[in-house]
This record gives sequence, C-alpha cells and structure tokens, in this order.
Amino acid sequence: MPNWCDNSLSISGKKEDLLAFVEKAKGKGWQPDNTTELPLDLNKFVPMPQDVINNGYNGEGNLEGNGAGGGYDWENAMWGTKWGACDTEVYMEETNVTYTFETAWRPADKVIYAMITQHPELEFHLDYTEFGMMFKGIISGFDGELKEDICEDISP
Repeated sequence: MPNWCDNSLSISGKKEDLLAFVEKAKGKGWQPDNTTELPLDLNKFVPMPQDVINNGYNGEGNLEGNGAGGGYDWENAMWGTKWGACDTEVYMEETNVTYTFETAWRPADKVIYAMITQHPELEFHLDYTEFGMMFKGIISGFDGELKEDICEDISP
C-alpha cells in the first residue's frame, strides 16, 4: 500500500486550447480490460509501448534491455509513479482548468514535463504534497519549457 501524494494541477490558457487539452486527457488507460473513462489518463501524454502492455503489469524482464519489463516498472520509470492519477476531480473555468488527484508515493513529474513540452500554448502549475514521507513541491512551465521544479521537506 503506497503513501498517497496529493496533487493540484492548474492549467491556464485560451478557452479553446483548454477544451482541447481536457478532451485529449480523457482515456481508459493502458490496461486492455479497463472500460472506465478516466478524466486524466497519463497514458495520453506518455504512452506505454505495446510490448510492455503485452508483458502485463508484473511482467518478466526489466527496462534495461532484459525484456520489455512490466507495466509497474515502466510506469515508475516513465511517469514517475505507478497507477496514474487516482480519485481525479476536474474544475473548469473560462481560462483555467484544475485537476486534483492522487498518485502513489510521488507526483507524476515526468508526465507533467511531457504536458509542458507537448502544449506550449498552455501554462502549467502543479502543487503536490506527500505527508507520509513529509515532502512537497511545485512544478511549473509554459512556452513548452519547464520553468520551476522544486521539492522540499515539510518541517514538523
């Protein structure tokens, strides 16, 4: 059972760009048997390769060249967390959309970096807190570039 990292991702920009992002972000994840649409599917921004999907979640091998590895190892290596965004809520305003969600152990920082790069027309700001290991941070970017990535301990 992981510690949960609380995330609040605020995205701002033109209304039509935000609407396009919100539509792109929806998906059913990489698991072939998933029928539930997710409001924030990390696989839409950093997609899992088919050979890893074929190998399953706890697949044999590893990502360093000894086979495809499994979804668990791949998610941690390529997204920065396992399982993707959980318990996601979406709040839409005229020029801003906010996603609140949880991730296992840490933020999905690598997916946030990909969002920033893939959507230079939008501005991204992620605030996260993980109370189990007592850390928090922010990641922000715009114009397709990462501008800030700060992680610090939370003092008791």
